[in-house]
Amino acid sequence: MTTSADQAAPVRAMAPPRRWKMWTLTCLAIYPIITALGYALAAMAAGLPVWAHFLIMVPIAVALLIFLVMPALTRLFRPWLIR
Repeated sequence: MTTSADQAAPVRAMAPPRRWKMWTLTCLAIYPIITALGYALAAMAAGLPVWAHFLIMVPIAVALLIFLVMPALTRLFRPWLIR
């Protein structure tokens, strides 16, 4: 006995976006994040050494990139990414 799930059209797996396109999108995303965080930390934590600035900035930048910025940019640029 066949069910409607058996008769459904097979799902075609999409190829991942080209690496150079993901690189471009990541650069577009990370530059404003790092720039804004750099200025914010310079104003708030001026007395800290450089390594401490990066210790604060990197986890914040990565979280913003992974959870907010890249999902939004990949949705926005989806037509270009899958071409």
